Amino acid sequence: MTGMRGWLIAMVMLTGCRQILGIDEAVVVGDGGTETVDSSGVGQRITFDHGAGLTELAEFPVRLRLDPGRVAYGRVTDPMTGLHFVSSEGATLPFDVEAWVPGGESNVWVKVPRIGAGSITDYIEMRYEASGAAYAPMDVWTTHELVSHMGPGFANAAGLGAGVSTNVNVGAGQIASGASLVGGSADQRITFVGSEALFNRWPTFTLELWLRPTYTSGVPGGPQVLEKEGSLAARLHMNGNAVDLDVDIQTAQPVVHPSARVSATAWSQITITYDGSFVRMFRDGLLVTQDTATGLIDPSMSNPFVLGKTSSAMMGGIDEVRVSMVPRSPTWIAAQYRSMIDQFATFSGL
Repeated sequence: MTGMRGWLIAMVMLTGCRQILGIDEAVVVGDGGTETVDSSGVGQRITFDHGAGLTELAEFPVRLRLDPGRVAYGRVTDPMTGLHFVSSEGATLPFDVEAWVPGGESNVWVKVPRIGAGSITDYIEMRYEASGAAYAPMDVWTTHELVSHMGPGFANAAGLGAGVSTNVNVGAGQIASGASLVGGSADQRITFVGSEALFNRWPTFTLELWLRPTYTSGVPGGPQVLEKEGSLAARLHMNGNAVDLDVDIQTAQPVVHPSARVSATAWSQITITYDGSFVRMFRDGLLVTQDTATGLIDPSMSNPFVLGKTSSAMMGGIDEVRVSMVPRSPTWIAAQYRSMIDQFATFSGL
């Protein structure tokens, strides 16, 4: 749905020369900061640490956390037209701006065409130049059906409709902003427009999200994290003093129930994959459980993909939700986790 790509940019000068630049969906306030990067250079070389990777990464979205030590904010009035990312071969690369905070922390996603297995030398370049800039969020997420950075508007960077919020606020996320739910019996959900076909008779899939429950004493009633009614659902349960994320997945085989322990006080990154033979569940880039499964995901054509629930929604935060028909490999999942926590890319001046 290309009409969803009419992203809003707003720049407002506030007291103390603070700026807001809201791009795609995130609106973040920056208090300014001391710029330590060399602003006289043409940009930055960004080198990737895939030394532990057993296989190459293709068409891989990399998160770039930018701050005054990594980007010359004074050289970039508008990141959509003032940044140019190129491969080591000189090809222009598409990028998506999740949040732009002059003088503070910004977050940009760039699709890298290839990172070799075991490579610690593959790189791209970020240049301060308008010529050739390729701000194109949908081109970054071409292998995904849904990508939401969980900012204001709950937009879908992959092109489907945005999420429609019912009593869900935007708060602090793992990366920039995230959805914030207060739990209890109230109707709290984000319903993604046009998402009825997600998971519907799919032979394979990958589901990713960051999750931060905020329960201090028990998890009442198995509150719901997400649901595609008829295909899958995920709920929280208390297990002793710990919190478990329990998932139900409907395939031709009887329902599969993978489960993973999640932090009760901090963010956990959860990835669930189905490759037609196994359902696997990863936490923070590592495999925690797997179950055999066969056949297509059960049809649920009339039901949208929903975060939260009309009643008994989870209490806490959700961030960086992604759905793909591609079953990601353990190498991809581990590298994507390291990318999201800023342990994958290093910067050096050009």
